[in-house]
Amino acid sequence: MTAPEVPEPYVLAVPVADIFADHTYQRPLDPQRVQHMAATFDQRLLGVIEVSDRGDTSSPRYAVVEGQHRWAAVALRDPGAAIAARIHSGLTIAEESQMFLGIDINRRRLTTWNRWKARHAQQDPEVTAIEATVAGVGLRVEEAPKDGNLRCTGMLEKIARSGGGHALLRDSLRLLHQTWGAQHSAYDAPLVGGMAVFLDTFGDAEYFDCEVLVDALIDLTPEQVKFYAKAKKAGGKHGTGALPKFVAITLHERHALHQRAGQRLAMPAGFRGTLRAPVVSTTRASAAAA
Repeated sequence: MTAPEVPEPYVLAVPVADIFADHTYQRPLDPQRVQHMAATFDQRLLGVIEVSDRGDTSSPRYAVVEGQHRWAAVALRDPGAAIAARIHSGLTIAEESQMFLGIDINRRRLTTWNRWKARHAQQDPEVTAIEATVAGVGLRVEEAPKDGNLRCTGMLEKIARSGGGHALLRDSLRLLHQTWGAQHSAYDAPLVGGMAVFLDTFGDAEYFDCEVLVDALIDLTPEQVKFYAKAKKAGGKHGTGALPKFVAITLHERHALHQRAGQRLAMPAGFRGTLRAPVVSTTRASAAAA
């Protein structure tokens, strides 16, 4: 006895109100992700979701198999909207679950670099501004591990969005460049982030001197700085945190070794090793609250 033939799927514009998520196999919905997707909505990136037709006795009728966050974002923006869906008929819940797992496992997830390239192609203003800041120091945002290239796009964006903004990003890259030139090992995320944390904390201090820092580091390789930072992190003396925090502590210690007694930078009590948050103006805060 042969199994019944499963109808070919077809694409249809389905009202979002006729779709639901069966959480017997779906992952939990992330409300913050949905809100972000709704706020930055781009119809061109929506694509086609996958749904299973549960039949006219089910209300809502269509179970979303893949694309529940896109569906939820569209529903949040406009509960009366419709969304393009590939409709699969005649599936059991077990078969829906199997399809869900298959799509999830086989989906080619975009890497951070692929996302950056896509945003670059779209002339994303944030990407364009960061690449201009990097170019101003004589470097490039490129994927290849080659001298003069930076690949830590996530860290570049984190610094640019911090309280120090592009000025902090520029100064951090400039000091790394003055110390180690264009060698690509000087520009991975821990070193770029660590230099930014150090300058964000001590850059305006009375006894901070850029030339002292460069002299203190020039006899070390970037790999040695990261080795010392990893040892500090493992030692636990300075608490917990991400590696850039311990790179910043290493830079602080090297700077102190090359200063005169009584003119050393004071380490803040309970040093957290994080970047300052951006300042939100009173006007913007009031507008957001309204």
